[in-house]
Amino acid sequence: MKLFSGLISLILVVLALCFALANQQSVVVSLWPFDVAIGVPLYLLSLGTLFVGLLLGAIIAWFAMLPHRFAARRLRKDLKKMHEKIEDLQQTVIAPAPSGITKFFSPKLKKRFWERKT
Repeated sequence: MKLFSGLISLILVVLALCFALANQQSVVVSLWPFDVAIGVPLYLLSLGTLFVGLLLGAIIAWFAMLPHRFAARRLRKDLKKMHEKIEDLQQTVIAPAPSGITKFFSPKLKKRFWERKT
């Protein structure tokens, strides 16, 4: 997938470079409410517009993903709490038993009653 993405990116960069080299004539851009006219190369105008659109799309996508990021952060915190609870429960289950019970469950007494030597 990375190779495919890199190949597409390379093709787009080469096309943009060819476009820039082929369209170097100057274009007059007038900004209507301000009554200002600016002469810019055509490639700069079109590639600049493309870049601004890309930037705006990235900003909109970032804002659209905010709820998902917040949910993921909340779930990570919940998961951390659950792991801590599991650790605490494992510590209480694995904790050493009182000495009276260990005597009762000693390895010698764990043998079946018919295996015990009297």
